[in-house]
Amino acid sequence: MDIIKHFLQPADIEPANIKTADNTLMLIQMVTAGLGVAALPNWAISEFSRQGLVVDRPLGEGLWRRLYAAVRAQESKRPYLQAFFATARAQSHAHLEGIKKV
Repeated sequence: MDIIKHFLQPADIEPANIKTADNTLMLIQMVTAGLGVAALPNWAISEFSRQGLVVDRPLGEGLWRRLYAAVRAQESKRPYLQAFFATARAQSHAHLEGIKKV
């Protein structure tokens, strides 16, 4: 819906058809089959783009969202959760293209 709100509505464009899917791989398969276009994060499609399966194009300056993890306040300092958060940050920055550190 961000694509419609930030890009299509300001340009007074209404898509002929919108189909949603919750599975990134299914969206990419639909694009490669010529069944439409998809708006996905760079990190989700970079490998498919490198393989020539899809062509990626930036949308303006891009859309940025912060992802959060929700835990109970009394458990937030548990060592295993702190280790999980540290691993998630490190792996994300090491392996996902186009993300920003906060």
